[in-house]
Amino acid sequence: MIQLQQSRKPASDPFDLSPLESTCSIESARDRDWDALVIGSGPAGAIAARQLAIGGAKVLLVDKAKFPRRKVCGCYLNQSGLGSLAAIGLGGLAERLGSPTVRSIRIGIKGQLARLPLPGGAAISRDALDTVLAREAIQAGVSFLAGVAAKVGRVDSNRRHFELRLGTSSVAGCCKAIVVADGIGGQSLKDCDDIQFETSPSSLIGMSSMSDHLPADYQPGTIHMAVGRDGYVGALQLQDGLLDVAAAFQPAALKRSSPGELAQQTMDQSGLPATKGLDQLRWLGTPPLSKRATSPAAERLFLVGDSAGYVEPFTGEGMSWAMSSGRAVVPFVLKTILDSTADDAINAPALWTQEQRRLLNHRKRACHWLTRALRHPPLVSAGVFTLARMPILASPVVQWMNRTPQPSEC
Repeated sequence: MIQLQQSRKPASDPFDLSPLESTCSIESARDRDWDALVIGSGPAGAIAARQLAIGGAKVLLVDKAKFPRRKVCGCYLNQSGLGSLAAIGLGGLAERLGSPTVRSIRIGIKGQLARLPLPGGAAISRDALDTVLAREAIQAGVSFLAGVAAKVGRVDSNRRHFELRLGTSSVAGCCKAIVVADGIGGQSLKDCDDIQFETSPSSLIGMSSMSDHLPADYQPGTIHMAVGRDGYVGALQLQDGLLDVAAAFQPAALKRSSPGELAQQTMDQSGLPATKGLDQLRWLGTPPLSKRATSPAAERLFLVGDSAGYVEPFTGEGMSWAMSSGRAVVPFVLKTILDSTADDAINAPALWTQEQRRLLNHRKRACHWLTRALRHPPLVSAGVFTLARMPILASPVVQWMNRTPQPSEC
């Protein structure tokens, strides 16, 4: 294997990436009168909590993990995601973290290669990004609990109940509204009957890992995507010099081979720079990558990000959807909090459902068909062959997928 190359220097004005401590206890959280509880401190949850606090709400943000946490999926922010950060005053985040600018994607299948230009994204590790966004929420006035699991309870008397659990201790509380942002594998709605989920039977399984070795001819600032018969693998160098490797494989393939073996085989057969040692890495898995909620909202309950339903993404779309929905949900939650008798507050769940569909459904539909196409190697081979000679053909789609969704009520 080749030793690490092209490491990034620390940013001149870096964010504080030290461990993030809770700002209150679960006992004090139980006793306070909260306007909103936000469950999950990924990009969607942290942005929603921050913007709610800026809007005047008393917000409690909880996450079952402690920060920084290891999470190796979603490390690419496309122009759409960066635009959402800029819209809430965090436009310099990527630069201050020293993140490499991503200008292209190389796709390989069976030795055929195509390079497509990208309008400029950023490669940021999730431990850095999530820690920074959670700290920004705290600085905006949000109370934060780390290492605490939360469950959504019943609704009554203009309040939504919840349970917080830390180790063997648990407390019950209530608030005016709950925002669920605990991701594709979140358990906060497990005992809540208001919203159900359906998983696509044809869904792939996500796998991801990190490596401190790069191929000798790896090109920084470029996503390398290998497509094979069992799924696909993407690799991208991050701001700390590490190589983020993310994959999606057929469940049947994972029953006969390890994720590392599948990733190594897919890369080796693609024609991209040889990335050795993938079968020796520690891999983390996700639940099936496509699921749908019966509704993204219920009375005093709003779902954002992957919690609202997940469609297998391609490059950066999942992060873009999370950030745009975390930003867009804020007016609907504030209406519920500030005036529970107003028509808009009563209708907030239905209005949020309409808004989320307007923002994201067409984008998710496009990703659905694109990722379905990736499961047919002959079709991908023909596409790569064509794009290698005429990359301009992909430009309209790339530009459209990198546009920042504009919420209707900002």
